[in-house]
Amino acid sequence: MNIDNIQSINIAQILTLTDDENDLPSQFGDDDALLSIAATDTDFSYVKTGPPSTGTGPASESATSSITSGLKTSELRQKKSVDSTLRKYHKMEDSSHQSAKTLNFETTGLIGRKEEIAALRSSFHRITTATAATTTTSQQQKPNQQQQTQDEGNNNNGTTTEDGSSPASKAAIRRKELVLLGGQSGVGKSSIAKDLKLFMEREQVGYFVEGKFDMNTRDEPYSGVCDAFGIICRHICSRSHRPLSVTNVRHSLEQELGEESSLLCHLVPELKLIMYDQQQASPMDAAAADLDVEELENGLDRLRYAFRILTRALSAEFAPLVLFLDDLQWADVSSLQVLDFVISDTQNPNPIMIIGCYRSDEVDENSLLYNKIQSLRDKSSRFAFVMTEITIAPFAASDVEKIITMAIGSLTSSDAMLKLSQVCVKRTLGNPFFVLEFLKMLQNEGLIAYNESSKQWAWDLERIEDATMSTANVVVLLQERMRKLSGQVQAFLQYAAHLGSSFSEETIKIIWQTYGRRVTEGEIEALPKLLQLVVDGNYLEKLDATHYRWVHDKVQEAALYLAGTLREAHHLDIGTSLYYCLEAKQLEEDLFNVVDLINKGNIKKRPEFASVNLRAAEKARGISAFSAAAKYAAHGIELLKDTRWSQNRPLTLRLYTIGAEMERALGNVAAAEQYSTEVLSRLELDTMETLPLKLARASTLSTVELKFDEAVAYCLDVLRELGCRLFVSRKLLKTQAILTLFRTIRRVKKLPMDYFDKVKKMEDEKQKGIATLVSRMLISAYLSGDIMLSVLGTCKLVEISLDHGINEFSAKSLTTLGTATIVVQQDFKAATKFNEMALGLVRKHRRMRNGETMFNIYTYGHIWVKPVNRCLPAVWDAYQFSTRSGDSEFASWNLLVHQILIPFYFGKPLPQILAKCPAVMHQFEEAAQSQQILIHKIMWQTIFNLHDSTCQEPTKLEGEIFSETKNTEKDNLHVATVLLGQGELLLFHGDYSTAADNAIEHGDVYQKMVPANFAVIFEAFHRALALYAMALRTSKKKYKKEAKRVRRMLTKWVVAIENPDFNYFKTVLDAEQFAVEKKYEEADRQYDEAIKLATSRGHLNHAGLFRERYAEYILRERSNRRKSNEQLKEAIDFYKQWGADGKVKDLESKLAVLSLQ
Repeated sequence: MNIDNIQSINIAQILTLTDDENDLPSQFGDDDALLSIAATDTDFSYVKTGPPSTGTGPASESATSSITSGLKTSELRQKKSVDSTLRKYHKMEDSSHQSAKTLNFETTGLIGRKEEIAALRSSFHRITTATAATTTTSQQQKPNQQQQTQDEGNNNNGTTTEDGSSPASKAAIRRKELVLLGGQSGVGKSSIAKDLKLFMEREQVGYFVEGKFDMNTRDEPYSGVCDAFGIICRHICSRSHRPLSVTNVRHSLEQELGEESSLLCHLVPELKLIMYDQQQASPMDAAAADLDVEELENGLDRLRYAFRILTRALSAEFAPLVLFLDDLQWADVSSLQVLDFVISDTQNPNPIMIIGCYRSDEVDENSLLYNKIQSLRDKSSRFAFVMTEITIAPFAASDVEKIITMAIGSLTSSDAMLKLSQVCVKRTLGNPFFVLEFLKMLQNEGLIAYNESSKQWAWDLERIEDATMSTANVVVLLQERMRKLSGQVQAFLQYAAHLGSSFSEETIKIIWQTYGRRVTEGEIEALPKLLQLVVDGNYLEKLDATHYRWVHDKVQEAALYLAGTLREAHHLDIGTSLYYCLEAKQLEEDLFNVVDLINKGNIKKRPEFASVNLRAAEKARGISAFSAAAKYAAHGIELLKDTRWSQNRPLTLRLYTIGAEMERALGNVAAAEQYSTEVLSRLELDTMETLPLKLARASTLSTVELKFDEAVAYCLDVLRELGCRLFVSRKLLKTQAILTLFRTIRRVKKLPMDYFDKVKKMEDEKQKGIATLVSRMLISAYLSGDIMLSVLGTCKLVEISLDHGINEFSAKSLTTLGTATIVVQQDFKAATKFNEMALGLVRKHRRMRNGETMFNIYTYGHIWVKPVNRCLPAVWDAYQFSTRSGDSEFASWNLLVHQILIPFYFGKPLPQILAKCPAVMHQFEEAAQSQQILIHKIMWQTIFNLHDSTCQEPTKLEGEIFSETKNTEKDNLHVATVLLGQGELLLFHGDYSTAADNAIEHGDVYQKMVPANFAVIFEAFHRALALYAMALRTSKKKYKKEAKRVRRMLTKWVVAIENPDFNYFKTVLDAEQFAVEKKYEEADRQYDEAIKLATSRGHLNHAGLFRERYAEYILRERSNRRKSNEQLKEAIDFYKQWGADGKVKDLESKLAVLSLQ
């Protein structure tokens, strides 16, 4: 074979998939719906032309014209990039007479992937269909949304769809699609995904964005995900024809996230272009570096909400958004969590598709991705997304044969081609990328060549097999090709490989200027020339004017390992250069990548890099990347060696503290304790230095180990170390607590309302530590049942605020004091003052604003004394803030109050409440809030029994939602809620006898179990009505006596709170008392007044119940059948409006009987 006759191998240019199989070249058959060639993991969705051809010949002309005949006109329109490609293609076709012996492997596309492409497009079709359906539904439901807003007195619902139904019921039109493409590296996973990108651009629908994970930065938190979001942000800012896009996104994030948007700006720096003026620096999240233990525990929930809101805002600008995440096998745990957050967001009305590619041979049962995939499979149905898994197999010999057939310019195969393809498959195992590199190697080594005399390509199979025996894998093949390059180019590739899958020209410039001289004795090549050389050599490709990326991760891998034993030195060189040379802003954005490079190269464990790891650990801590933060802390400690405490005490202490916090946040209690023990054993450290770890230990005892008594004892010990003794002795604790409570109440009552506006923030670090410890202690004391100690702790916190300045616990302690004031003194006026003071602090100081404080202010305070319509927006705001800050516990409590409890007790239509129940339960389950789940089930079953007319035993809490007989929870809150639900069912279904007997048996147990909760007044009121009903029916003294007692208690409350929502409670109970006393005229007036008041307030439940009670009174005591029937008819009307269908059915039967008498 004449080596001089060897030509560069070129594959004819092939466009991608056509939409009609009838348009395919017939010689490939129906199984090859795709016209293009073996997929690689590079972006070959766009057709690229090779260098100008020089040969001529009929074979090339035949191949080119045949390929052209398979193109559909519809695929060649609309997009400029496609038009440009076609112009290049037709220029190539015009020159086909010159290219008979020029083959081109530069462009490879897809072949034999018909089913995979079809499955991917099917998923895409579902979300595009959902887009249209959602738009139509939204337009139809707007009137309902307005009505719902008016009904609830609140302009934001948030957990239901626009017609009030749950997200799950809208799954068909709110589809999220998750497609996972698995297979070996090089089989074409990425190209299959990116084929969808070309399709979307042709059809001008949606937006396709890619995020890629890198083998060098696999531990960098959120890398690939945040890169993708950054690209979307830049794209939105670049769309000059849609200037409102930036405004819309900014408004959405500001409205939903508020100050929490700064967290996202740290993760996605490009978001600053949207959120702030380009000249304005984004405000740093001052609290990020000062998160306490509770805030750390809420970190993931905080992050989940932030990413979901960001995705909703960005996906609203595109219909739909396709997020492609490549090389998921290298994704860190934080990135996989974000993927989960986004795809499981049932409240995102914008259809979204996530495509994930991963190397299946690098994922086993011990990998993060394997477990995440298992988790996503389990939750797909519950969270309303479709999950599709596609496995991409290597090529068969027939596919390779088609590549070779097309490459040599013939559309007919031969026995020689088949045998060559079999050798290729044998050596490459059918891996498409490996096949292409293998064929290129055969050409370069002269093992396949074009024979001018015979006008054919020729090869010797035996020679090929002998020469390629050692071709182990594609990386080895690529390295052999790289070693033929000059020393400078090889070194340049090695340094570039350390920078990740993509990098900027400015970054590689820093490295090359510093270390390029090491590899050559003469002048180093200019950077632009080197970049052009490696682009021309098909190692890198240009993304834009200043950014480059590797054409395939196997090429990057080959370049990386080309350095051999020098790889670690390169890591350190590059890492230190970037750390000291990058501008501060760029370094902050690339900090994790830079520190990882330093750590990989710092094989001599130089201690000066410990502070670098601390910086990375603190950044990771602030963005809730706990795993990464723990890793950096551990590495920093390792670098300090044995002299860490003697020579680097502050640095060592901080690293140990973060390490303990992060391991505890990850649930690794043993590892956290190991860090803590090391610090606490150091005698030279005082209590204030070790306080963060002692606080963490107290939190572990209480929240993880559930050893509340031990947690209390531990906190008291540490307080004594700080010179604080809460009580003199246990024997005198109760007396001291009561006296201290009365003293503190008097002290705060004397203060002017604006007192705390003038108080400065606490600056004494010791007092801050004492306040934090007391706060932890009183929670554990309350959970252990030591109420007096928790009261004493609350008073101590209030006194600290008065004596030493306001702190993060000031508002919370004031609300708790207000609750105690209601319970002990029933002084609603003072409690309202304390809550208003707390609200003033919350509005002024961000760190005091939390879901628990807001929940206490309204649920245990303001709903008692203020009209409910004024409280609803604030409760919703408390829910939103809790969600934003990651406080799932009190987000759930506030949501339960806003969506279920308030609407139920204040008589809103039951069908509306039932429609919200599935969505509320969904949020509780996702947040794993067991208490809220069980209480919600009890209330859900109660409401269902009132609404369902087919319920066989409506007075019993037994059903598919909740079963009292099967319930095993016996704590006070759940027992109290069961009693509450039972009382509601017995009263409204007319079983007054059982309800009254239960009232006498249990007495005020509900208000003792949940003191000051606004539901207490409803429970006592309904209890009194049942007692009066039986007092009128039986005249028994026990019912009269208990009814009178409860009435006196309620009258005292109603008079004290002066709330128009509750005034009629006293009125109707007065009517019942007058009826018992046979004072009929007074009873008539009071019944009539109570009915008018309940109706005017829009409380449908009481408007129906009072008419029913009045009807029974008129019939029993006044014998006025006609008027009784009229009242009964009106009661039925209001029960119908309320949605109590079971009650309506019973009363209609009763009315029919009475009408016949």
